[in-house]
Amino acid sequence: MKSRYAFEEGSLDSDIAFSGLLIDIKAINITQPHSFCPFKSVRQKVYGLGYSIILLVYDKIDDDKKETAKFNIWHTLFIEAAKTADYQMTRNLRQILENEGNRDDILAFLEDMKFPIEDVGIINLADEIISKPPAQGYSSTSTALQWQLRYSHAIQRAELRKSVLGLTENLAQKYGL
Repeated sequence: MKSRYAFEEGSLDSDIAFSGLLIDIKAINITQPHSFCPFKSVRQKVYGLGYSIILLVYDKIDDDKKETAKFNIWHTLFIEAAKTADYQMTRNLRQILENEGNRDDILAFLEDMKFPIEDVGIINLADEIISKPPAQGYSSTSTALQWQLRYSHAIQRAELRKSVLGLTENLAQKYGL
């Protein structure tokens, strides 16, 4: 791969696999479609992780007699950086804005979430949401210090929405392959 493409390899110091491309790779079992990601800020819940994700959804069948396992890859998805935001959070914020909600409505919604963020930070985030409404996210996140990303929304919508395309189609489109 190195001979055909120029890219910056990820490292143990980096949070993502291809830091130069701002793309991470997650492999998840179809029966437990979630992974973990370091928490950076509440803003990530609204605007995404800041990098895209290549998501490999598999199942594994163990053969105890042969001491082997069979992996079936069911889905390969490319989730754009903005689409890694929280599904319910972005859905509710977009609905507030579509219903002509204002700064007070956004602030009330954010305050109800009880995020670990100072008042100034939440006001700045509310102002940013009004001036730059978030895209619809496709992951579900917990609010612990380690995001638990769940991808069932992305998997369910992979064939319904152009914003979450199969890996081949999206990479080809994005990088001209």
